[in-house]
Amino acid sequence: ITAREFMELYADRSPGRTFPPAEIAKLVRAIHREITYQIVDGASLSPSEIFGLVVEALRGYAEHGVLPASVPNRVLLGPVQKPPTFPGEREIARKDFERACIEVAAYLRKQGRLPDAVDLGGMRVGPADFLATAGEVVTTLFGNEALPDRFALKRGYLTTDQYVQDYPEWNWVVFPEGFRAPKIIELAKLQGWTLNPALLAS
Repeated sequence: ITAREFMELYADRSPGRTFPPAEIAKLVRAIHREITYQIVDGASLSPSEIFGLVVEALRGYAEHGVLPASVPNRVLLGPVQKPPTFPGEREIARKDFERACIEVAAYLRKQGRLPDAVDLGGMRVGPADFLATAGEVVTTLFGNEALPDRFALKRGYLTTDQYVQDYPEWNWVVFPEGFRAPKIIELAKLQGWTLNPALLAS
């Protein structure tokens, strides 16, 4: 097998694919437990792609009062700085959350990566906590329930960063003895948002 054939067999088929609200609602069901990659009908989605789908769906709701009929998937990079810690049990206003969805959707389109933090009415929250909260909102809306004026901020747990070693062996000849690169490891863990398995074409 050649390298070109290998790339064709394991080509990523998720970019550009559109997802209706029902599929997005399925994606967020497990978010309260952990934020990780998911496989849906042959599409392998990274946590950052799930983040983008959820935010774009909620942007449509914030602007038009209804979830869009479909949302196109886009490849997104992870944040580049360590997110703020979970601020604890807090309530957020619906208007602040909807404004944040519009602002974050615009940021994703312009920057092509997740924000390091999201402003929720003057409170800075990390992308994992924002996604966990957004997932609860999608579940509420898809169940045809009214969104309350205030609701709880949820804590999110990104687990794909576990695939990046905390203390790798830098034993390649180009590295001096005792070489360490904690900032590179930190950035690599932040890009755990982008991890998803390659799937063999059927």
